[in-house]
Amino acid sequence: MSDLGPQSSVAICESLSGKQSEFSQLLGTAFGGRCSVEEIKVITEDDGWREALKETQLVVGLLTSATGIVLTIPKSIAGDGTASDKKWRTLSEDLHKDFLADHFTPSSFQVTVPEDTEYISSSLTPDAACLEISIQFGDADHKAYLVFPLAHLILLFTEPPPEEVPTAADFAGEEAVVEEESPAPTPPQAQAETAGGTFGQSAPEFSHSLMQIKLPVMVSLARKKLEVKRILDISPGSLIQFDKFCEDLLDVEAAERKIALGEAVKVGDKFGIRITSLVLPQEKFVTVKQAKHS
Repeated sequence: MSDLGPQSSVAICESLSGKQSEFSQLLGTAFGGRCSVEEIKVITEDDGWREALKETQLVVGLLTSATGIVLTIPKSIAGDGTASDKKWRTLSEDLHKDFLADHFTPSSFQVTVPEDTEYISSSLTPDAACLEISIQFGDADHKAYLVFPLAHLILLFTEPPPEEVPTAADFAGEEAVVEEESPAPTPPQAQAETAGGTFGQSAPEFSHSLMQIKLPVMVSLARKKLEVKRILDISPGSLIQFDKFCEDLLDVEAAERKIALGEAVKVGDKFGIRITSLVLPQEKFVTVKQAKHS
């Protein structure tokens, strides 16, 4: 498996073109209709593909910690589609498994709606390659683009994007040496406010110490109660079935209290979890009885 770069463009193009009907079926499933991939070709800067990326509505990414490949989907196909729709995540995973596995091994799959389509072009290396995918969907012809390699994942896959966005050219030269000045001592009250967020704005001075307490964080796949007899019968090879579906989100707990939901991801060769939503604590109401006056 060669390193991902512009030199991979021809091989990746051949992989997709060799399975054009399967690729059409994969895109049709994601787009929700009959789809036909008419042509896949490598195009150059002279074809103005960086300008064409401005029509992007959704970005489907196959990423490592340092680089990646993105499939850009135009608004004419995606409509007002959102990144939370599972079909786009499935598209990225199947795109790798069925077509790109011989060329690139991502550690995660991401989908985003770019705040500014300029970020797509800025996220790429200066010599990035582009595959133009001509698609017939519905009654119209559309263009999607497979572009790689990415240079700065933060531009595309950070929400919201940073206020000052560096471009690929900013990182093309030698590494800059930055001399950091020692920060001025922070007053205890300011430390408390920083540590506690909005809570810290009205918290006492000891809240800074409170924020340093370590709590065990656990990820729970599923839970089930079994009779003691069944537990004693467990042996290697035993199968325990849970009511939870394999696509359901996992529970994230801190100090035995559920605080969030997330999905399992692979980070390099390690296991991780991407938080999708936070769980607010349950409100408890106590009935207040009116005191009897004698």
